[in-house]
Amino acid sequence: MTPILLLLHVLAFFLGADRIIVTGLQPNPGGDANVLVGQGWYWVTPTSRLAEVRFVAESSETGQLNWCEVKRTNSQWQSKLQIRAGDYDCWVELATKDTRGNVIICRTKPARLSVK
Repeated sequence: MTPILLLLHVLAFFLGADRIIVTGLQPNPGGDANVLVGQGWYWVTPTSRLAEVRFVAESSETGQLNWCEVKRTNSQWQSKLQIRAGDYDCWVELATKDTRGNVIICRTKPARLSVK
């Protein structure tokens, strides 16, 4: 783990907030058509329980939502969406539950990508 990521882990812990970040979004990796991949990190406070992490792409043309649950390993997430060519607003959602069972959803800022 790099020093910057370690610092982010420590800050999230002390700030007491669930967090999710995107470290990479790539349309058409390796020249693959109709593919969008993403990766990043998430943190869940000790008082919360992880419910799910979703990778979402919304078509700017039709408004159709495409999403999937991500692969999670050691606070890292990664995902691959098979979608038709077009422009998409992409983000990731982290859903957690607090001690009373309330669902809290954190969402990253959308990024616009073009998939061919």
